[in-house]
Amino acid sequence: MIFDAAAELVRKGDPDRFKATLAAPLDRRGPLMVLYAFNLEVARAPWQTTEPLIAEMRLQFWADTVTAASNGVPPPKHPVAGPLAEMVAARQVAGVDVLALIEARRFDIGKEPHQSDAAFRGYMAATSGGLMWMAAHLLGAGPDDEAAIRRFGTASGVAALLVALPEIAASGRHALPDPGDAALVSLAEWALAELREVRRGRRLLPKPCTAAMLVGWQADAILRRVQKGPAAVREGRLQLSEFHRRRLLAWRALTGRW
Repeated sequence: MIFDAAAELVRKGDPDRFKATLAAPLDRRGPLMVLYAFNLEVARAPWQTTEPLIAEMRLQFWADTVTAASNGVPPPKHPVAGPLAEMVAARQVAGVDVLALIEARRFDIGKEPHQSDAAFRGYMAATSGGLMWMAAHLLGAGPDDEAAIRRFGTASGVAALLVALPEIAASGRHALPDPGDAALVSLAEWALAELREVRRGRRLLPKPCTAAMLVGWQADAILRRVQKGPAAVREGRLQLSEFHRRRLLAWRALTGRW
């Protein structure tokens, strides 16, 4: 099947999103898998080489593919880029949003931290926030839902990044403008407040969007751990147990309380 290769990439490389996608309507799972496989490919690009030029070339391949699709060029014969190009051409996802995500990922090629909180949050908004919006749009979300979905994706993405921070630091990279304890607590509190605020309007969002929003199912628990003890970030103690994760996902999926 056309989506099988993308689904396998996501299953192996991004199992949390893979599990959340199983809550989507059957006919929407394939496009979601393509979107998430694309995200996985561009997120990995800066990490798969020590040569900045090679990383740039890999990201440029995706940017060129999206631009070409927007201009009516036939899709390439590639298990992920091909279906993604078809989705862009059919306007299932907006090329401008895909390009914004790719452009934001260029930051990861370097090793310097974001220079301000605004720059960091802009990066998270373009990557995690933009990805969640594109996924929700595939599931029926409309323009009136966009701002809330982007906020939720951005905030839940912060939690995921904090989990990955020790690995990022081990590579010699620095993601946060201020990695101090006070700044970590402040960031966690901001993200928790964003999640709470968006959830107040949960009933206003189309129910089919649940699968996209479920991607943030662990965010609250992770952020509360940071709030309680920011040293857990540096020590790599934010990841929830497999049992806790499965139970939490099942509860949120069954109740729709993403």
